[in-house]
Amino acid sequence: KINDSLIFLGPLYDLRTFDNYHLNGRLPDRPAEPRSPVIYRGELQYRRYGEAGAEDFCACCFSGRSPNGTSVTWKTRWLDSPEARSLEAGGLVGYLDGKPVSAVEWFNLGRVNHCLVPDDAKSAFIICCYPGEGETDYRTPLLPRLREELSQKDFKNAYLISGRNSVYPNGPLPFFQALGFEIVKEMGRVYLTIGDAFEDIFLLRMKL
Repeated sequence: KINDSLIFLGPLYDLRTFDNYHLNGRLPDRPAEPRSPVIYRGELQYRRYGEAGAEDFCACCFSGRSPNGTSVTWKTRWLDSPEARSLEAGGLVGYLDGKPVSAVEWFNLGRVNHCLVPDDAKSAFIICCYPGEGETDYRTPLLPRLREELSQKDFKNAYLISGRNSVYPNGPLPFFQALGFEIVKEMGRVYLTIGDAFEDIFLLRMKL
């Protein structure tokens, strides 16, 4: 928590960022900018966790594209970790002409005590739904495949946290509403380290 109206999105941010805000007395004074990409509605090819490499997941996430390779190194360790297996974590990467263009990752809510989401062993929590790089959003064909994957694992619901305007975290809100997600609750306003702005966030649910 930064102040009475602004929080960090998650608990894992660098504490130096938090300290800088208190030391400098500076808070973001602008909302996240809306993004209006071209929506791709064609076909994609898919690979799951264990089939797609860490570099393919990171290539789809603008916060994960690291020139020094640290994000890829971390993701490689995560994909092979006991923690990922214990959370029943899963993921899909979508490919167009052999290039990774979108990805989604989730875990079983029954395996973790998430402070923002109901404890539900029959639900999945979507950690990230990556739109890919550039002016085209490739997530639309990914979501029906995600629904199929989660239904096969006997999940009844899928939750995610979405920003109102930005694609980080996930979002924008109308994109997911058009694909069948409903608002469970408004969760307040968060500071986005990417873009140095604030954003309203929502807990969404899709019934499977």
